[in-house]
Amino acid sequence: MYNLERDSFVVVSDFHSNKWPLDKVIKYYINEYDKVYILGDATDRGEKEDGTGGLDLLFKIRELTKKYPNRVFYIPGNHDDFLYGYGKYKDYDSNRLLRLNHGKQTIKDIDNLSRNNPEKLEELMDWLGNLPLQKEHFYQGKRYVLAHALFDEILFKKNKKFSLEDYRNNKGNGGPYVNMLWFRATEDFYNPSRLPKKGTTMIIGHTPLCYRENISLDLKNNDGDIIEVKCVDGGITYDGTMLKYSVANRKVGLYQTEHCYHINRGSKPKYDDKYASRDEIINFIDNRILLDLNNMNSIDDIIEDILDLYYIDSTYFNFNGKVARIEDAREYLDEVVMSYIEQVKDYKEALTIYITEVAMDYISKCLLKKYGNRNKAEGQIKRLLEKEDYTYITRDDNARNMTKKIGIDNIYNWVEKCKYVSYQDYLTSKFGKQYDY
Repeated sequence: MYNLERDSFVVVSDFHSNKWPLDKVIKYYINEYDKVYILGDATDRGEKEDGTGGLDLLFKIRELTKKYPNRVFYIPGNHDDFLYGYGKYKDYDSNRLLRLNHGKQTIKDIDNLSRNNPEKLEELMDWLGNLPLQKEHFYQGKRYVLAHALFDEILFKKNKKFSLEDYRNNKGNGGPYVNMLWFRATEDFYNPSRLPKKGTTMIIGHTPLCYRENISLDLKNNDGDIIEVKCVDGGITYDGTMLKYSVANRKVGLYQTEHCYHINRGSKPKYDDKYASRDEIINFIDNRILLDLNNMNSIDDIIEDILDLYYIDSTYFNFNGKVARIEDAREYLDEVVMSYIEQVKDYKEALTIYITEVAMDYISKCLLKKYGNRNKAEGQIKRLLEKEDYTYITRDDNARNMTKKIGIDNIYNWVEKCKYVSYQDYLTSKFGKQYDY
């Protein structure tokens, strides 16, 4: 077990009858973070597209919140509203919504409980109906607000315990608070006056990754301030992934996670002497890219080779006589991708930027060795970019070969994606004081 940092937290959402995300919570997150928030929609859909196993999953979440009442929190979503409406009130509209949203087995499971163990069903409904729809959390003086689809600041100040039952008493999905469970920035309108003030980060679920590619979810409040919005719905039932937003040891990030391995990004892994360090693994990957640039025909071939490392069916690989963890290599690749994903929205395109960056580091060092000073090296890289001339870039055949492999277009794209406002800024970043001769 890791040492828990006070107020560190992780947010996940939209399990939709998939068991392994909750296994992550039980096996890892509860041992790594002070607080765990699950933003609803544990049921329906699933591998069989009918909600098989979803109700059992919700019971397990309830047990976890009872076991850790001050550490694990479940915030209901729109699918919880369907389930609650049918399980508590046998509401026709809730039944219809369950059927429309792949919850046929959820209905059968509720009916079975109603016949055979009504007290157990009543306990679940009482727990679910009394859960607040909104939470706030503070870490290192920064405020985070959490809801399934949209946080309502005015309502939160009025009633922090506003629950699923309260939602239904206020006309539910046709009432004034419908956005809390249903809002999608890609489809719906919102009232800016009901958003938080500047400096607050809103964390939500509800909108799968496939619905929001290339779209910023950030919202503008009534004061004209942009409110940062992070969504942890990876679209697990749409051939997507599982996302988590975590804050620990001053590290903040939206991360992709998988069921086949686990990395705790809140704490640095502890290594025995026999294990390769993180820096060694990074150097291994970078050197592998440099080798690929000389031995393979295209960027696509290099990407496939790197992805082979990512998806290798093993726990360890040998490196310089040490054992390196595959999950550590995957973590590093994930961090590279996530650092660019807001700009390019595509895993392979992000890897292309990374490969180009590794190649340009090598090429830059070769230029400095050839010309001996920064100004001459800068002039040569300018000519490369402007004239697409690879011939005399350096005396190093490898550098010339790499420049051809990555191509002028990728160099231009990399400069743009890294948000350098000019080539001068790019050159300064590459030929800084650390490279001066």
